[in-house]
Amino acid sequence: EEPILPQTLECVREIEKASMRAVDLVRQILSFSRRQTTMRKTMELGPVIGEAVRLLRAIMPARVTLEYHQGLGVPTVLADRTQIEQVVINLATNALQAMPAGLGRIEIRLQAISLDETMATVNPALRTLYEKHPGLTALISMSDTGSGIEPANLERIFEPFFTTKPVNEGTGLGLAVVHGIVQTHEGVITVRSQVGSGTRFDIYLPAAAMATDRTESIGRASVNGRERAVGRRILYLDDEGLQVTVLRRLLGRRGISVDGHGVAEEALTALKAEPTSFSLVLSDYNMPGMSGLEFAREVRAIRADLPVVVASGFIDETLQAQAKQAGIREVICKPYDCAKFYEMIDRLTVCSRDDATGN
Repeated sequence: EEPILPQTLECVREIEKASMRAVDLVRQILSFSRRQTTMRKTMELGPVIGEAVRLLRAIMPARVTLEYHQGLGVPTVLADRTQIEQVVINLATNALQAMPAGLGRIEIRLQAISLDETMATVNPALRTLYEKHPGLTALISMSDTGSGIEPANLERIFEPFFTTKPVNEGTGLGLAVVHGIVQTHEGVITVRSQVGSGTRFDIYLPAAAMATDRTESIGRASVNGRERAVGRRILYLDDEGLQVTVLRRLLGRRGISVDGHGVAEEALTALKAEPTSFSLVLSDYNMPGMSGLEFAREVRAIRADLPVVVASGFIDETLQAQAKQAGIREVICKPYDCAKFYEMIDRLTVCSRDDATGN
């Protein structure tokens, strides 16, 4: 095979990033409409805000300066990456719109602070945060040199559909979304503003309860799992032939065999013929004739200990509950995040082998 040029590989990686960002955006819209579950996990805020800043710099007018500063010792937080990015982007967009003649400066700071009694007296919400999560806290600050907010409007800026913009120029949802996200993260947002001098938003997010970064432990497990996954076999059901072909090639490079089928009955026939030869079953949820949930029940009737995973482009609480009742081990979102997908495959196939051998 011809080697992949570095420029081509870089373009492919950017395409992948853009695709996953689109997936996250759709997921975020569904979450705001309360149709999609929020996906919070322990994470460092620095890379998340850094990525949001990178996106913002691409759209900033030439005469607006965007600065980002990160302090030392910022604690990990339990957060949804997409929602945190949206908070930063919404606030920056709001600040940009307040710049007279597109001229000014936006400054974003990420730092660690320690909440104490003195700070807790400033704001009732901060007191509640201090009582529930005392000590180290992550603080995201965004200040601008825009036109500022009238004192009479400060108490209403987080109300849904409230806007000071002319008709057809603002929805009044930007800051309402930010406020809702911060509340979902058990945090507090405060605002200070002076007409003609600019505005500052401060977002306080409690440190994660556990110091161990779950993402790092997952990464270590996936490396070990990848070594142990060689020789595994997966039964894959998807009516899109291209998906089957791509997955067969991707996992084949990792030493994992994929037995792909486009019809549920054919997949079940293959499983009945060799029920002990498979380490995992992966099925698309939206299948003609038999849904992924129904297929999972049929699989478990043949071999109850075989892990079953269902993939869907839309996951809500109802699907999660139905999947649990059907004995499905995990529900994953399509299109796949490669790193998370590989980790899941490695983890479940290793568990399956260990269960079968009694280790």
